[in-house]
Amino acid sequence: MKEITEEQIKSAARKKFGSLTRFAKTADIQALDIYATFRMRDSNYKQSKMQALMQAIKTCDAVRLEKDWKPGLGEVVRSAMLDEFGTITAFCNAHPKFKNYWISLILNNKKLRISNKVQEVLDILKIDLNKI
Repeated sequence: MKEITEEQIKSAARKKFGSLTRFAKTADIQALDIYATFRMRDSNYKQSKMQALMQAIKTCDAVRLEKDWKPGLGEVVRSAMLDEFGTITAFCNAHPKFKNYWISLILNNKKLRISNKVQEVLDILKIDLNKI
């Protein structure tokens, strides 16, 4: 039987679910239990747990709670924000709920999902996702 490594589990979970934590939530497994499995010393028991985790990754459906990020959305948001407010700081001053750092994550395409908060920014800037 082929040994399954910690990296194989992590990469498979990240590829299908986006993160190990998101996989744990989807599979209804405690994330701490997954990390405890990685630290186990008994190799036979550890391998059986690793195989169970890999099987769970293969059988669980990736639940997308939020919409996928659209390529180039950061540039669209940047141009709309600069047209309407001039700077990120001016936007954040007008809407204190949003911080400069968080807005810069959107502009640099570091957000992977369109969460409710991202959707609020899009609504403020009157950006329609269907037109991108």
